[in-house]
Amino acid sequence: MQPAIDIPICDLSRRVCDADVLLYRDVPVWRGGYWYSKPIQIAGRSRYTHAAFAARSGLGLFALQSTGFGPRAPLLAEQVRRYPGSIDVYRLRDTVGGFHRDGSIREMMHIIRHQYGWLSLAKISMIHLAGIRWLARASENDREESMYPPFCSEAIARSYRIGGGIDLVPNLADAYTEPGDLARSGKLRFVGTIVKD
Repeated sequence: MQPAIDIPICDLSRRVCDADVLLYRDVPVWRGGYWYSKPIQIAGRSRYTHAAFAARSGLGLFALQSTGFGPRAPLLAEQVRRYPGSIDVYRLRDTVGGFHRDGSIREMMHIIRHQYGWLSLAKISMIHLAGIRWLARASENDREESMYPPFCSEAIARSYRIGGGIDLVPNLADAYTEPGDLARSGKLRFVGTIVKD
């Protein structure tokens, strides 16, 4: 469990950086969450259900995300208002060198222009089912790129690896990377939780 470090919404521009990883905790259905959030938490062995990527432009700070619902690049402040206290910020550790931040942002921008990876999500869900788990396992080989568009955390892992030159989860292929795997990555550190002012 991370220490409680609050990042007020008024301080986003100073405390959240380009290419920070935004991990969404379970959001109840009555607050706009989705019915499949709990299965994602259970399967991924974490409290996280969704992943996004922080990027700024002249218009503000955005949460770039591969999602099947709604806008794919909403303002981060709007996401915080919708899900207050449910978005944790993770950042690449200072000890990790050779990161190409601009390349990572470009790759993520490319990814979110395409369809959401429903088929990729279905494939990764299958390996969590009893019985199938004995027969199939997650690949470690990133060269076995999925032919399907990526889902949220796969998009983050891919943008960091292909565009940024950093493999966040070295012993797991991007196509099998879940939000909890990003949270457990030794290359990322917890920065804080974004809260309303």
